[in-house]
Amino acid sequence: ACWVAFTESQVLPREAGRLVLDVVDATGKPCDGVSRHGDPRAPVVVFEVPQDGAYALRVASASRPSVYRIRFGELPLVTGFSPLGAKAGESLNVRLSGCNLPQRRVRLFTGGKNDALCLEALTGDACVLPGLRFDLSEDGDVDEKEPNGTAESAQALEAGIVVNGAVAEAGDRDCFRVVCKKGEALAVDVLAQSLGSALHPRVTVRDGRGAVAAAAAYETSSTVRAALCGRDPSLLWTPAEDGVYVVELSDADGRGGEAFGYRLRIGPPQPDYRLWMTPASLNIPSDGSALVTLHLERLHGFEGEVRVALDFPPLSISSEGGVIPAGATTAKMTVSTEGVRYPRTVFGLSLTGAATLGGREVRHTAVPVVFGASPEGLIE
Repeated sequence: ACWVAFTESQVLPREAGRLVLDVVDATGKPCDGVSRHGDPRAPVVVFEVPQDGAYALRVASASRPSVYRIRFGELPLVTGFSPLGAKAGESLNVRLSGCNLPQRRVRLFTGGKNDALCLEALTGDACVLPGLRFDLSEDGDVDEKEPNGTAESAQALEAGIVVNGAVAEAGDRDCFRVVCKKGEALAVDVLAQSLGSALHPRVTVRDGRGAVAAAAAYETSSTVRAALCGRDPSLLWTPAEDGVYVVELSDADGRGGEAFGYRLRIGPPQPDYRLWMTPASLNIPSDGSALVTLHLERLHGFEGEVRVALDFPPLSISSEGGVIPAGATTAKMTVSTEGVRYPRTVFGLSLTGAATLGGREVRHTAVPVVFGASPEGLIE
């Protein structure tokens, strides 16, 4: 049997402590066969039961006193999926990773769905590791094809395409060949950590002589802005001459494996934005309010205004503010309740940003963020 202990992060208070979960046998000895996932404040533990017997889940706090809510049992759990995204409107087969899943392959129809609805369609009623996201793009996509570990074996790509791939083993690198024209800007964007991947991306662009023409990597500064914006590199570069260039992608720490997936876009700049919100959960008193901080990353030269609002809130919930001015990267908004009809339970709320780019409205859901410390001491 495979037992799962799943900490429900959406009910944690803002200043939640760091929980430590262990499975012990009848003598109190920690068991083997335990794997750990997720944020330290909302850990997920999977226990492969070696034999019949009595076992216990032990919960402790490694920092301040903590409150928690944990689901425990033979729960279905999704720890990853492949590919990590698709072109909007496509239908595709997605392979799920995890335990206690009724099926490992799901047919996903992306038409009429946003990123969040695609994830919901994939995972159903299963528990999902915090941080997992599904990426929809307007560009077509292709799968990475091995062998592509050298400039000579680099996979040929047309500009304006997204590659679904993975750094499959330690020390691996994936290389892609693209034809560029002098003076025409090229954007190279990696989505990995923002989709729940373990990859710390490093991207390098080399010219026909093998010299580095441009480079970007996973940001190691321990700041909130780096945690939100700098972990997945976004590189905007203009070739100095016509020619064939090679884009290399690897893990900055030399790691690899099934969990090191990515979405890599190589093509013309597409002004856009990414949006986050903190805290990840709100504790709103009756007839009261709570403050939300909005964090914005501007991509490829976008400098316009972004308007953020609640998506279909209950009648008793309203918001004020939520406008991120042109050129700004943060803003505040207030979420309030009416005391008479206040829903006295845990319920879901989502925020969506809207901006005008190229004469059309572009909408993105705000991703809730819970900041914690990584094993390396980074804010993430």
